[in-house]
Amino acid sequence: MADTRTSEVATNVSRTQIDTLPQISRNFLNFAALAPGVRVTEGETERTITAGGQPASAINVFIDGQNQKSTIVDGGVAGQDDSRGNPFPQGAVQEFRVVSQNFKAEYEQAGSAIITAVTRSGSNAFEGEVFATYQNEEWIQQDYFSELRGADQPELTREQYGFVLSGPIIEDTLHFLASYERKDETRSAQTFLTRPEYEPLFTDQLGNFATPFEQDLFFGKLSWQVNDRNRIELTGTWREESDIRDVGGQNGPERATQINGETRSIVLRHQYQGDNFLNEMALDYFNYTYNPTALNFDTYGAEYAVFRDNDVNTPGFQFNVFNREATVFTLGGRSDNQNIEQESITFRNDLTFTNIEWNGEHTIKLGFKYSDQSYFVNKEFGRNPQFWFDVDGRPEINGSTESRFASRWAQRWRRPTSRTRSSACISRTTGASQIGWS
Repeated sequence: MADTRTSEVATNVSRTQIDTLPQISRNFLNFAALAPGVRVTEGETERTITAGGQPASAINVFIDGQNQKSTIVDGGVAGQDDSRGNPFPQGAVQEFRVVSQNFKAEYEQAGSAIITAVTRSGSNAFEGEVFATYQNEEWIQQDYFSELRGADQPELTREQYGFVLSGPIIEDTLHFLASYERKDETRSAQTFLTRPEYEPLFTDQLGNFATPFEQDLFFGKLSWQVNDRNRIELTGTWREESDIRDVGGQNGPERATQINGETRSIVLRHQYQGDNFLNEMALDYFNYTYNPTALNFDTYGAEYAVFRDNDVNTPGFQFNVFNREATVFTLGGRSDNQNIEQESITFRNDLTFTNIEWNGEHTIKLGFKYSDQSYFVNKEFGRNPQFWFDVDGRPEINGSTESRFASRWAQRWRRPTSRTRSSACISRTTGASQIGWS
């Protein structure tokens, strides 16, 4: 059905569609793919939303009017970059709208599409929902190349469970809604060598290793119907997750990184309904932290390689650290810790005049927004030294043939990655106003 009251090109997704259309991850944003031109891409470590042929950073999401934009890392939506999890509990979403063209001035920081969601509220009836899903490796087929190597079927355990509870605190006046979702996922990462003759050197580092993911999502809402004209809502969201990754192939378990993410938000909204106008005031707090951390940052990195003779026409073995036949295996801690945080306090007021008669029926909307935004960036790149080792223990390189494993020799061939990027703290204050006519 065409909506002639606005020039927006949009697709509405109802609560019925959210409840009945099948999906495995319980990420309500997956349903944005119902809109023409919108694509949802789900990978092993993250999922992104794109529209109009533009990157994910051109998307923005609003939940109860609060801006969910990731303004400091990739992904478009805070919490979607480098995440296997969900940005918001699906059970708390009432409906949402995907606007792909001609969106209003009140929707900012987007170049391709806007997703605006409305959360559920409590009522005079006590209601509750409980869900649980489970999947393991026996329900999926083993990877072809893993099976070809004769490796065991990697472990996979995926569990999701949660609840929604709502009802009255004071009948007809004050209601509540609470939603909680938990996701546990354990996958096995397989480490192996492409040069099997070196396997005896790394026996305890080869095989299947667990890489768990954990996420907690909580949303709470209080709705106070003061009288026929005034309504106040207070909502809070908390999201926390951790993910172990960067293990597998020729990267041993010591190379693991833990991706930590946390999102916290509070929104206070007031609505006043006049005879022919609606005033909406909102004060919100938003905080997003992205914190990838090497699990063995105190252990130097060790990359074991087979080196080539740099000049076969010269007697002896001519060593060049950059002339390598193959990288056999990598152990030790990584060197790319990060701690990135965005924080904002935003005040917004929208005033909408309806049923204005002048050569037809019109609606005028005015708005004002003030946002104080702070950013903190700390990147410890190169703080943990990384070394190259000759896995063959050549005397021309080491000066010793006592150990083929080269005794983790680390004389002068230290990889030049000892530079340090210092932390930065940036604070930005913005104010904006908009006017719309329809």
